Amino acid sequence: MLAYSQAKTGLRICYATFLSTHAHILIRTKNAEQVANFFCLANSQIAKKVQRLVDWTGGIFADGYTMIAITDEPQAQEERLRYLMS
Repeated sequence: MLAYSQAKTGLRICYATFLSTHAHILIRTKNAEQVANFFCLANSQIAKKVQRLVDWTGGIFADGYTMIAITDEPQAQEERLRYLMS
């Protein structure tokens, strides 16, 4: 589902980690609209799959997502990746 959303929106997933209550996804993107389109599509695809698997109706994602911009500086990117991997 993430790969499909990545291909459809043209952004690039660099790293992803999933915890029991949330996920962290490090991406490269051209603009905020691309990010919004990615999460709209990915969340929709995931919700449909979950609803089919567990016969669930209604919303799956109560909160949207929080986006934190990272500069192109290698040090900033390395620090964020280290944080996500820890």
